Amino acid sequence: TWTTPRRVSSNLNTQAFTASVEVNDRGHVGVTYYDFTRDSPTAQPLLTDEWFTASTDKGAHFSTRERQTASSFDMRLAPLTGAGFFVGDYEGLEGVGRRFHPVFGVTRTGANPVDIVSTTARPPFGPSVAALQADATAAAQTATRRSSSRLGFVTSH
Repeated sequence: TWTTPRRVSSNLNTQAFTASVEVNDRGHVGVTYYDFTRDSPTAQPLLTDEWFTASTDKGAHFSTRERQTASSFDMRLAPLTGAGFFVGDYEGLEGVGRRFHPVFGVTRTGANPVDIVSTTARPPFGPSVAALQADATAAAQTATRRSSSRLGFVTSH
């Protein structure tokens, strides 16, 4: 069944986009999305990251988000289309066993604008942020955990 839609991204001060939702074999809900948390409006690059959060109680509460990108990438290096910067449509989220496997695009250089990469998000997922989700001020300050050691290449274009 579906509930009323609600926000799961924890930084209320920035735009979150291109979300993927998946349920693993244990019934845990995983969500990935890009956002501009580490970007500065006055900086030239458009710093972007991929994030993961999970719920082990059918979506009632979500874990502290985990950064999936090894480092922020510049979205402005992606090819520009009529709809904006495009890192590709070869991305998504797969739930296998207890784990989740995000697949997403990141930019590298102007000569090789987009690589498709994958990570593995393994339980235990970060602590619940139920209290923070109700408090916009606290939610924007939610701690994050890097998972750069899990970054692996799938393919490149």
